[in-house]
Amino acid sequence: MTDAELLAAVSTCIASGLDAAFWASQSATQAAACRMAAGDIFARLSGVSQETVTDTAGPLISAIAEQAVFLLRTHEERAEGKVITGESVEGLSASYTLLGGANADGVLAPRAAAYLERAKKALRASGKFRFGRG
Repeated sequence: MTDAELLAAVSTCIASGLDAAFWASQSATQAAACRMAAGDIFARLSGVSQETVTDTAGPLISAIAEQAVFLLRTHEERAEGKVITGESVEGLSASYTLLGGANADGVLAPRAAAYLERAKKALRASGKFRFGRG
């Protein structure tokens, strides 16, 4: 799958969700967010790369889409070394996770992590890939 095909698949996935308007407003940074998100997701899938992906609507694309939106929404906080992990009603207070230490490998969006687990299960079931020890 090329970068353009991946961006189109991610955009199609996001278009049917709650973040459609936000994604559309970020046209200047969509391609970069998509590439960064794909890197985050593929780094957690040994033996799977953008070139080997053919499914344009499965949980793997959903994971990349969720991570792309997460990256766009948290870019400034991530640049400062912190990511919001919880907010109170009307944003009056927020809690942060500092990057580094246990989070040195980066942070995945919660929904992206859930889709990533579904993608791993689907890949395991296909018999082509194996994740875990041994």
